[in-house]
Amino acid sequence: MLCDSPYCERCTTEERTPFAELSSSGWAFFLQNRRFQSVPARSILFQEGAPVTTAHMLCQGLVKLSVRIHNGTSRIVRLLSAEQAPCSLLDIGSLGVHAAHSMTCETLAPCQIAHLDRQALAWLQEREPKFASTLLNSMSLETRLLVQHVHEASTEPIDVRLARSLVRLARHHGVPLEQGISLALPLNRREWAELVGTTRETVSRLLSDLSRRRVLACQGKHIMIVAFDRLQKLAGDRGERAVARSWRGHQHTRM
Repeated sequence: MLCDSPYCERCTTEERTPFAELSSSGWAFFLQNRRFQSVPARSILFQEGAPVTTAHMLCQGLVKLSVRIHNGTSRIVRLLSAEQAPCSLLDIGSLGVHAAHSMTCETLAPCQIAHLDRQALAWLQEREPKFASTLLNSMSLETRLLVQHVHEASTEPIDVRLARSLVRLARHHGVPLEQGISLALPLNRREWAELVGTTRETVSRLLSDLSRRRVLACQGKHIMIVAFDRLQKLAGDRGERAVARSWRGHQHTRM
């Protein structure tokens, strides 16, 4: 069955999306029940604690997912782009037994969002075992991500957390150029602080220090990583070798 949207066509061709696992009848059901919405930048798609009534899928654009922590501030747990993970289900952990969203989702760029009623998603899970298995794996990944953030926030120094965040962002959102890896993310200093788990003043000081040491070059919201190997060392060894290998492969394919 043909789809009238280029975004849905990507769902069937990208192996990274769970919708690639749908059978022809499941795909037809999906097309009949999904609807699209164009959402401007800096819009709230859903808030932590709000009832879950629909599944949100990111078809185009960039969003941030954040949670509230004990002192009333927010912690960004993930930046997600459609290029990185097409047709990703947002806040997937809340689509199971939970009746409320476990995090807040805000668009950072103009986005195209596909909606699927929660009952329609449940129908697909019951009748499409491969699709349901992929969703379960995604839920597990999101849980591990949250646990990792909690662990890092409680055990790692702030400068290490910043370096590790920059390495991860380079892997998923960086653009390789001759002078380094470009990170042109629409994040202000408050959001950088929420990403690392510190204050705006501290993250500004640390970014300035990395610039002084010629690891980064910062201009407004744009960051150029000019010494990725040094940044990787500052991030520590745990899990970062895999990041480096992934980035090198990504770099060769894009340059």
